[in-house]
Amino acid sequence: MTDQKNKTIDQILEEVKEYNEEALAEDKAIKDLEATYIDDEIIVDGTLDSAAAMQMYQKKKMATELLKMQRRTQIGTAYSKKVQFIHAKPTPTLNDTDPKRVAVYARVSTKSIDQTSSIENQMRYYKDKIAKNPNWELVEIYKDEGKSGTSKKGRTEFQRMLNDAHNGEFDLILCASVSRFARNVADFLEEITNLKIKNPSHPVGVYFETEN
Repeated sequence: MTDQKNKTIDQILEEVKEYNEEALAEDKAIKDLEATYIDDEIIVDGTLDSAAAMQMYQKKKMATELLKMQRRTQIGTAYSKKVQFIHAKPTPTLNDTDPKRVAVYARVSTKSIDQTSSIENQMRYYKDKIAKNPNWELVEIYKDEGKSGTSKKGRTEFQRMLNDAHNGEFDLILCASVSRFARNVADFLEEITNLKIKNPSHPVGVYFETEN
């Protein structure tokens, strides 16, 4: 069984979906039972006794409502033991002093000599910055060369970094600027949000040097 503390939002939603499917199946079974309310006991001399039929209907209706309540309680109790919503931890920032595993993302849009030099300078700068902080440990530098920031597609290192982040490989991402991370506003907002909430037991912070 998956450790409750390590469950992701997707895992929790899958269990809620299972609960809903079982509850819907139970509703169908009860409707099928209700369809049998009129039976031979209320047929007198080949004629339907309406008073007896109503009495039997009310009696069986009450019984199936009680059954529904009991089954819902059983299902709910069973799934409440599986589904636990874990409050997200605070997102790491530069201002807290907790030890952090740090990743760096660097990107240049072309492979020209100038931009290749730029990405090498970024790498040297961040290696030095992280080494000077006793609470930081450099995990990895992810770099996309000759890749546009207008889309996530094609940025293999960016995608790998996000995947590693969701798997809890590090706590904080350093990046030179928002534009290095993403030029598309929708992509930017989506990924920053995902880093905070996709794995609530391990949110990942992002620090943009230019924007501070």
